[in-house]
Amino acid sequence: MFEGRNLLIATKHRKETVIAPLFSDAFGVHCFISDEFDTDSLGTFSGEIARKKNIIETLRDKCDLASKAVGADLVVASEGTFGPHPTLFFAHADDEWMMLKDYHNNLEIVVREISTDTNFYGEIIVNQETLEAFAQKVQFPSHAIILKPAEKNFSKVVKNIQNWNELHQHFNSMMAEFGTAYAETDMRAMYNPTRMKVIQTTAQKLIAKIKSTC
Repeated sequence: MFEGRNLLIATKHRKETVIAPLFSDAFGVHCFISDEFDTDSLGTFSGEIARKKNIIETLRDKCDLASKAVGADLVVASEGTFGPHPTLFFAHADDEWMMLKDYHNNLEIVVREISTDTNFYGEIIVNQETLEAFAQKVQFPSHAIILKPAEKNFSKVVKNIQNWNELHQHFNSMMAEFGTAYAETDMRAMYNPTRMKVIQTTAQKLIAKIKSTC
């Protein structure tokens, strides 16, 4: 059903690095990505663009957006949310979903993977000492940090901070301009290796479900 076909991976956050090898090996597809669409238009982790629909509808829209932009009839997309675990209420969780849409055969297959392996966190930062403590807690600099004036203030959002000099410089600038600063983990897959591993596990689960369905 899939062998020899082109599979579009709908991402701008380098998820193809873990998804493409798995799908190529499992189904003999030719995986590719495209910059002809912007998946961030459906919502961003940093909050400037709110996700307007539930996760299944957002996944479906992401596949449709990519398919129409490129003319692809086989698309895979993933979407994640972060917050309290649905049953372990005191634990944070990475709730990943992944969808394959085969427009040629009118197929839509979805899986979900919930993992407590996440560094998802945010905190008001008052000085350099609390900034460094936060950074160490979230595995910086291997995992990037976002700074903004406050949790719900998006007037200035500095993403993809990956070294100590930049972190201190942006924090000092934020404090000088706004008098407050809020740090949070950058949950985009390419800047969060822990999340990327969960996406890889989700892809493996989707492949297993596709094989059992087909």
